[in-house]
Amino acid sequence: MNIAPLRSTDIRERNEKLVLNMIHKAKQISQSEVASKTGLKPPTVFRIFTILEKGGYILPLSPDQAGMPVVPGKKGRKPVAFQVNPDVHYILGIDWTRTPTLVIVDFSGQIIFSTTQEFPPDIDAEGSLGVIADMIEASLRDNSLPREKILGIGIGLPGRVDIEEGSIINYPRIPGMINFPIREKLAKKFDLPVYVHNNTSVIALSEYRYGKAQQLNSFLTILIRSGVGGAFVQNGVAFVNGHRTSVEIGHLGLDPRGPLCYCGQKGCLETYLSEDAFLFDLQKTLNLKSVLDLEPFLQQHDSRVLEVTRKKGEVLCRAIQSLVNIFSPEAILLITRSQLFSEHLVAVLGELECTHFSHPATLIASHYKPTLAAKAATDLIFDDFFQS
Repeated sequence: MNIAPLRSTDIRERNEKLVLNMIHKAKQISQSEVASKTGLKPPTVFRIFTILEKGGYILPLSPDQAGMPVVPGKKGRKPVAFQVNPDVHYILGIDWTRTPTLVIVDFSGQIIFSTTQEFPPDIDAEGSLGVIADMIEASLRDNSLPREKILGIGIGLPGRVDIEEGSIINYPRIPGMINFPIREKLAKKFDLPVYVHNNTSVIALSEYRYGKAQQLNSFLTILIRSGVGGAFVQNGVAFVNGHRTSVEIGHLGLDPRGPLCYCGQKGCLETYLSEDAFLFDLQKTLNLKSVLDLEPFLQQHDSRVLEVTRKKGEVLCRAIQSLVNIFSPEAILLITRSQLFSEHLVAVLGELECTHFSHPATLIASHYKPTLAAKAATDLIFDDFFQS
């Protein structure tokens, strides 16, 4: 295989992205620190900082802004810290669910705008795309953001996702969501780059970068929401098969004689463990509208709730034991819309001795944060920008 040698312009661009990414991650950093950490020669670093500052990508900070002490009587040039210019670019991130959330972050990664919409219950694929497109259009207009400053749109999508094609392979909960070309349609409408991933994977990556999975080398995420989503993250990368997401644990078959799933099969994991499945059993004795209504009953250790969650916990335990045998994760991250509910399920699994896996794995409880999930979707754009 012939590999073309890197041109000098390629090396310069690579080094510029390397330094800019370092400034972005560090929040603020001096030229001498960059030279020390990268091994680049100080004149090279000075040239890169000059290019980035002239291009509007970075800004110098005063000693007061940078929090750098001024030593009286000390001679010589004081080090200057730099930060990224937050206004040079913006990114839109979308968590595509029944109630999609859209955020806009500036170039520093700070959320400057957030909005949530709700899909009508009978919506189809084109209709849901229309709602998302209207949200994008309104957010750009209301925030007076010029298109040339938008780096792109990152989206966490439901179901199996073709990352390379930017499409939903299959999501039966919304009619028409079969090989549905999200990227093509939105990129054509807004003339912007669009990057997609499975929403559970995006949520898992948000926990790795900002939440309870930081510092973990590998972990399996189980997300209990309208369905049951799964994601395996290793060394900060969500597992995919080729360019297709594949950890669809919600349709892991448990019983061929079990309840009928919307996918057409019987006894899928999410027919036992989705929010609707929990509510179906709990509503026989309790007046509940959502899993969030469970919290006061959990605090009171209500026997009716404990009975249902223990039975569900037995199903969850069997599923986790099988998944641990497949992935051998360092930890299992269990996410619901309620931190208290997640902690209760982890406690139930402990009581069931569901921590005695063939491979040691820690159980961690967390809760679904739609704004953070949408922010994590913007990282799809940031990652591509700094790697290109």
